[in-house]
Amino acid sequence: MKLNGGNFPSTLAYTDNGLEFRANDVVLGAKSGSFYAEQTLVSQIPTPATLRFRDMPPTSELSLLKIGYRYRSLETGQWVEETMEFRPVPLVL
Repeated sequence: MKLNGGNFPSTLAYTDNGLEFRANDVVLGAKSGSFYAEQTLVSQIPTPATLRFRDMPPTSELSLLKIGYRYRSLETGQWVEETMEFRPVPLVL
């Protein structure tokens, strides 16, 4: 799986006043990058992830977090692009 930062579909954070911020650094397991981090995920095993957003003002909660990711379909072998949405998202500093 590729957890996207700057790649499409991008990972985006929205503050309570509607400002949008793109993830500029992503960490998935032991892998990291500016555009994406690629890691094999194992079913039923939690994998840590970190998202960093440049120039985001201090806030304790996001109104919306859209996580962009890509994975290779087992059936077709083609890359599939998806997003997951979470709201609201409390932040831990």
